[in-house]
Amino acid sequence: MVEPNTPTLPQSRVKKIMKMDDDSLLVREETVATMTKATELFLDYLVKESIKENSKEKLSYKALSETVHAIPALAFLREVVPEKVSGEYLLFRGDASREQGE
Repeated sequence: MVEPNTPTLPQSRVKKIMKMDDDSLLVREETVATMTKATELFLDYLVKESIKENSKEKLSYKALSETVHAIPALAFLREVVPEKVSGEYLLFRGDASREQGE
């Protein structure tokens, strides 16, 4: 069994992400552990809110996207997790754009 404060995400991956912009950045191990735990807590919150918002036990992209667009605190993710639209809508939108451009 995993201890409650032991991160389950690989800390080496988190450290690698933290150093992506500046490879010479020195990052202490306790900082990596803290960031890893914070990431896990954020993901836990996002998943629980998505399930709660959509009243389903199964997490889907649509549920995740709807949650990101419904909760103001998650607005920073809206460009990364856009609302799911149908192919028909995109085709229709493309036709309308071409008609306006002519």
